[in-house]
Amino acid sequence: MKLSLLNVTGQYARAALLSLSGSILLLLSGAAAFAQTTVYDAGKTLIAYEAARQANPDLPVSAIIGQFSYGYYLDDGTFQTYPLSWHTLLENGAPGWTGNEYLSPLALVNPSPTDNLWFEWSAVLRPLEMMVHSGGPSPESPDRNVVRWTAPSGGTALVTATWAPRSWAQIVVNTEIMLNGVSEYSGDSSTLPTTADQCKNGGWQSYGVFKNQGDCVSLVATGTGSELDDLTNPGRPVSITLQVAAGDLIDFVVSVGPMGWESSSTGFYGQVVLLPTTADQCKNGGWQSYGVFKNQGDCVSFVATGGKNPPAK
Repeated sequence: MKLSLLNVTGQYARAALLSLSGSILLLLSGAAAFAQTTVYDAGKTLIAYEAARQANPDLPVSAIIGQFSYGYYLDDGTFQTYPLSWHTLLENGAPGWTGNEYLSPLALVNPSPTDNLWFEWSAVLRPLEMMVHSGGPSPESPDRNVVRWTAPSGGTALVTATWAPRSWAQIVVNTEIMLNGVSEYSGDSSTLPTTADQCKNGGWQSYGVFKNQGDCVSLVATGTGSELDDLTNPGRPVSITLQVAAGDLIDFVVSVGPMGWESSSTGFYGQVVLLPTTADQCKNGGWQSYGVFKNQGDCVSFVATGGKNPPAK
């Protein structure tokens, strides 16, 4: 895989400004200041991280902006940070970490809030989507790619993630969500059914790519059916709740799956929502800021039951 580099210019800072939500203020110095928020989005906040890096190329990999950080890998069970020399900006405008000569994991982000971003190795990202790539075949290559969220305070965290194959080969990778180094979820980025039962009772609709149940069953029976391209593959969404304390680490991890490492470019969306702990946080429209409650009563019920009554939205 050939990587072409581009000198960093002011155009990236402008793209970063356009991509951030109203709750995020990107300072002209390149540093990011975040208003009080409970919703943390990986793509948007890592755009701010990249803008800050433009202003300060020596910004540590572990710098936390909007609670997300990336440029980590997991090798032989140990979390490590990429050397600053592995950071670059590709010709298509994608900033991130491109690894070393042994094809270490890629970690890139599409800075555009509106446009898809194509790569010369026949991969593509949706707006504000990240690309995460498992390690290469060499023993010197780290085996797992990591995107990290650091808890600013304690509480119940609703963690959602979607991994989707984004290369022409539709390679499936293994996926994992870890809390302080302990696995809380493990799966893969496959989105297709393997049994006819998964297509029945409306199950075909959950995949987002089939015309009807018969189309889904046909794929299982014959291996043919609705073909997925780089962008229509909806990915596998995951949603879990975790109890966190201030400073806890939630890691989103990909590693080489059963189909191998080559062309395993994978799209990634990640979000963490710190849910309310008091009824007052739900009032005066506060419930809307979390993006997961149906109404104020739904929010208050969640608090009153200690989270046992989950958000209805």
